[in-house]
Amino acid sequence: MAKRYQYRYVKSPSEIFWSKKAKFYQRPIWPLFLVFAGLAILVYFFTPTISFLVREKFQNKTIETGQVAGVKTDEIYVQKENDSFSYFVSKKDREYPYSDFKLSIPSLGILDAKVLINSSDFQKSLAHLPGSAIPGEVGNVFITGHSILPQFFDPQNYLTIFSTLPEISVGDEIFSESQGLVYDYQVIKVFTVDPNDLSPISPPDSANKYLTLMTCVPPGLSTQRLIVLAKEKYD
Repeated sequence: MAKRYQYRYVKSPSEIFWSKKAKFYQRPIWPLFLVFAGLAILVYFFTPTISFLVREKFQNKTIETGQVAGVKTDEIYVQKENDSFSYFVSKKDREYPYSDFKLSIPSLGILDAKVLINSSDFQKSLAHLPGSAIPGEVGNVFITGHSILPQFFDPQNYLTIFSTLPEISVGDEIFSESQGLVYDYQVIKVFTVDPNDLSPISPPDSANKYLTLMTCVPPGLSTQRLIVLAKEKYD
């Protein structure tokens, strides 16, 4: 009697793996997961920008008469980089008694940040506009700093240090320290201007001591400039 043989096809491990993987991709949950993941990423990165635009739209951005003293800015101009990013450059030649000072904004977690005097380079420090006042002087201490999306804020990184500056509020304190002396400023106004607007450089009056911070907004973009104006407190 002849023997009968039965044959059965057995898949190799690699064939089993790719078969299961194909079935997994055919399930409708996978495309839905990718869609929701993409939406989550978009919300994560664009929420700060949209939030700022909505908030800024309803804020009063007008500057009262007399807000800007009208000091001539003939020696200051706007420098534009290849990527259309712009910043203020000053040709004013003035000697200062020291080369840098410290800046702290406790409400934002910024402590003892270095401000380089007479500088237009804010890659490795905050930049003090040449010709502007220094802490303790009558006039306007004008400081510029970099910012990106607030999710990447790092007070130790000068490429991100002003990323949370839009969160500052009127009444917050800003401290500057130079040669062992600490100067206490209080925020009196927060507003936005066009990148080519030089008016924030001028102090509101010629009798008091002011400090101004500037960075790019909306978060992650550079179409406007956020201006934080503070006035020295007197005990």
